Amino acid sequence: MIPPAPYYPKDFAVIKKDGVYHLFYIRHNSTLPESQTENDFGHAVSYDLLHWTQEPAVLPARPLEWDNLHVWAPTIVEKNGVYTMFYAGVTHQAGVYDDYQRIGIATSTDLYNWTRSDPPVYSCDQVPWALCDSLNSLTGFRDPFVMPDPNTPGRWLLYFTANAASDTVNELVGIAAGDSTFTNWSDLEPLWITHRRYSGSGVAESPHVFQHDGLWYLFYTASGANPIAYATSPDPTADLSGWTPRGRIGTMLGYSTLAWFASEHLQDGLNEYLLYSIGDRLEMYQMIWTGAVTFYLQQPDPFHVVQLGWQADTVVTGHPGTLQMTTVAGYDRQAQLEALVVDDNGIATQVPVDSVGVPATLDASSDVVAWTGNLKLWPSGSREPIRLLVRTQDQTATTPRPIVVLPDPYPPPALRVQRMFWAKDTVWSGDHVLLGIAAQSWTGQRVPLAASTDPGTGALIPAPLDVLGFPPVLGLVADTTYFDWTSLTWPDDGGVPQLTRLVMGIAGDTLRTVRPLVVLPPGWTNSPPPDTSAHFPGISGTDGDLLPISPTRKPGSAAAFSIHATAPLIARLEVFDVQGRRIALVGPLALGRGSSTIEWNGRRDDGGRVRAGIYFTRVTAGHATRITRTVVLGR
Repeated sequence: MIPPAPYYPKDFAVIKKDGVYHLFYIRHNSTLPESQTENDFGHAVSYDLLHWTQEPAVLPARPLEWDNLHVWAPTIVEKNGVYTMFYAGVTHQAGVYDDYQRIGIATSTDLYNWTRSDPPVYSCDQVPWALCDSLNSLTGFRDPFVMPDPNTPGRWLLYFTANAASDTVNELVGIAAGDSTFTNWSDLEPLWITHRRYSGSGVAESPHVFQHDGLWYLFYTASGANPIAYATSPDPTADLSGWTPRGRIGTMLGYSTLAWFASEHLQDGLNEYLLYSIGDRLEMYQMIWTGAVTFYLQQPDPFHVVQLGWQADTVVTGHPGTLQMTTVAGYDRQAQLEALVVDDNGIATQVPVDSVGVPATLDASSDVVAWTGNLKLWPSGSREPIRLLVRTQDQTATTPRPIVVLPDPYPPPALRVQRMFWAKDTVWSGDHVLLGIAAQSWTGQRVPLAASTDPGTGALIPAPLDVLGFPPVLGLVADTTYFDWTSLTWPDDGGVPQLTRLVMGIAGDTLRTVRPLVVLPPGWTNSPPPDTSAHFPGISGTDGDLLPISPTRKPGSAAAFSIHATAPLIARLEVFDVQGRRIALVGPLALGRGSSTIEWNGRRDDGGRVRAGIYFTRVTAGHATRITRTVVLGR
């Protein structure tokens, strides 16, 4: 990036927003005296790190404020959509301030319009070890760099350059810790690894810190033939013993970097870049790591995916969804894509692209391309909606919001367990017998089981599922799901097996097997047990089935039942409040053989609409009775 003449760039910051790189830099006008330049920040934007467009300068020095002489060394962080720029402001006021440096902040949501916050947020008088004399031009306090503290969530770290009070002519890097307001900072002591005694340099400017492969890197501008020095540590706030000096970047690269200064590191997805000032420009190169602490630099790839985006917020599975991609320097290049499913906690899980119907590659045949295809639910066979993101494999571009993929039809019909039944009426203990559960809209559904026994009176006694050998929850796999049960008797009287009438049902519901299964103990010689099916509410073995219907599927109904009669019968529906008072009666109705529906419209017998709340319905059809709880919503 080369600014327009007569400017050349010095310390700078780069940040990416919505696929666009924004660069803010000190503008030095080489035709003016030192006291009349470096008084605003240049602003340039790029889509590819190679071609830059100059925008209006920002944050000019203010003649009547604390930053009246210079503004230096910007650095920018983003939090919750707000960008905060830290910068060094320089004050000159005869007899009061002699080029006095302090750190302030400004905020923006678009990177074009900035609002400064006064007064400065950090200065040398808050740092015990730093030289701090407003009339001493050696008092340096500048070059801020800010990042989240990796060791303490919610805390931030501020790195800066200062002069030590004990060695005023030499600079070193200090660290401060602060909260998310960015206005409260406390000293964490200097990084002595940057002092002349260990670095061989009296200069320690433009610090920045980044992590690569679990190791933290500190880069800063020193003095000497190859100015950019670096050190590494497993902890970015370590003391002197925790840092390892690595020398100069030029020595590691194997060529002269004499004119490089004010470097910055840019992490863009999985790509890393080293940027630095040199002469009249800022150079940018991709870092290709070759070892634990070594890398080489290469020209950035001009091909960039600027944006990915869904053209709709929702799509029904099996129906087309459209993904749009904007690129630069495509030249028939391909973008490699990944798919991610986001859960309710916002955690994204990468899934195979073909499992959700997303292409693995997308041709950048023009600046803007659109792919349309049928998206799928994940995992296969699920009936739950998913939130789907797509990103490039280098993670430099991601759809800003997920598309919601819905099952077809949507909303999916509610699970309806129609009936439970035994495949036999009577078995010997130890025999295999099938328990059947017939259901609609069963895909991906599970039902909780309940077991009970009937001693012959109709008064059911709860029985333990684990002792009987039933799972607490049974997954439904077909219109009728069968569970193969090895029968046994329960309870045993003094260790002697007794005849058992076993009833299975849905936990929390009144739906039960049509009649109990009679399990005969070994050696049973008595007469056959009596039929007790008439004791059981729910499905009658002679009259037919009573199936509840979700009111949402019957507009205008508060409760509805489908009656499948095997012969003509009389049916009625009664509604009771929570005190047990009957408030509504539907019927009696004469129903013919086959399927009929009886429903309640949510009104009392006097015609008034009931309040929202819990009610109980009792449906009687012939000899069959079913009692259910009904929730009436407000209208």
